Amino acid sequence: MFQFQILFRNAIFCVAVGSFISPTTSLAQNANPPLQNSTRKIRVQPSAQSQRIGSAIHWQPDFASAVAQSQKTGKPIFWYVPTLRGTFMDRKSEIDRYMMAGPFSWPTIIAALNEQYVPIKIAPSQKQQTKYDLVPYKFIEPGFVILNSDGSEKLKTDRLTTLHVEWFRQLLANNANHPLPKVNRSTAAEPYSKGNFEAVLQQLNNSPNNTCQDKFFRGMSLFRLGRHNDAKMVWENMSKAYPDEPLAWKAAAEAQGIGPFVRGFEVHRKLPAKVLKFDYKLAGSAAPVNTYTEAQLWENSTQFLLGMQNEDGGFNDSDYDYGGTDSLPNVHVAVTSIAGMALIRTLERNEIEPAIRARIIKAINKAIAYVSNEKNINQADKDEILWAYAYRLRFLIRAKKQNSTLKNVEPSLDLQIKQAVAGLESIQSRRGGWYHEYNNP
Repeated sequence: MFQFQILFRNAIFCVAVGSFISPTTSLAQNANPPLQNSTRKIRVQPSAQSQRIGSAIHWQPDFASAVAQSQKTGKPIFWYVPTLRGTFMDRKSEIDRYMMAGPFSWPTIIAALNEQYVPIKIAPSQKQQTKYDLVPYKFIEPGFVILNSDGSEKLKTDRLTTLHVEWFRQLLANNANHPLPKVNRSTAAEPYSKGNFEAVLQQLNNSPNNTCQDKFFRGMSLFRLGRHNDAKMVWENMSKAYPDEPLAWKAAAEAQGIGPFVRGFEVHRKLPAKVLKFDYKLAGSAAPVNTYTEAQLWENSTQFLLGMQNEDGGFNDSDYDYGGTDSLPNVHVAVTSIAGMALIRTLERNEIEPAIRARIIKAINKAIAYVSNEKNINQADKDEILWAYAYRLRFLIRAKKQNSTLKNVEPSLDLQIKQAVAGLESIQSRRGGWYHEYNNP
């Protein structure tokens, strides 16, 4: 739900249809936030392996070198634009990290860029911004420009709403001067793209010679099945077993909770052919109108939410720390409540398979338990606590209307709702209002 990012002002990406939640999982939070109303921000420091993401691509050292190489080889220039001068984009380093650990870490993209393009990663100069119309708020970073050897523009793309590998590869294939090199794909890619995560695990369990790519699909399948800690263990072992493999560097980042997959920005589901037929008159990578039916949107989105929930019931893939790291518990309770309300809305539809309905009911009840546990709320924080209490109350009231289906009895929803009301009352100001981050009603 792109609203998550608007609500919490976390200006990152939205993921393509079928995955629309944002902002890191609990994997990224290595230390308990301080129990005080602090604005201190504690960020995860990438490990030595995580820092190597994206380095397998032969980035040119500067623009002049890229132009010279392009003229020598006849290959087009792939210019990755991580940022522009004069923008206020939040968390530029984190956003760039998603790109490096996302498409720029996959073997098919690495091979395509290294063999058929002259890649460069650099912010444009003021002159280049004018020449290529890379204007802040008109060109939404990050994005990229493909140039001919004479410096003329061949393609410009920004407003990336997907980190889907096949989308990137097709775009590169459409603009290369020669066919892209073939790269061996994991046999797990096909069942994974159809959402058959259990089949992926069974297939890999029966295979004695799993590759690095196979193991990464194992981790992704475990994650989508809600087994986040097991996925983390797979990725940690990968990073040690394959120290020089780009996917192992990506695995290290995902294990730390700072990769795009665990953030919810990267999916590997099968894309309809219409998505891969690019209309370059449209800005960004959004799917064309009517690509998906309403039923498909519901199904893809529900599957995505179910795959993002942690074992403890929380949806704590957000690291919105505008009010300091100590506010994160309250952000997580708020986001979990919003995700819970979305799942309740899904439950109200009739077109749901019995097995999926059972998973939804289980997920909602786990979310209820998570938001009702006072240990998951930092009462000393004043920046985000309003949302924790307010959205929790809304979620619980909606759950009560569906309690004949949810059968949530311990503790009773009535008791949980009273607790939520009491929490909301406890932070009301003397003047009768509530405020967020600063004393403004």
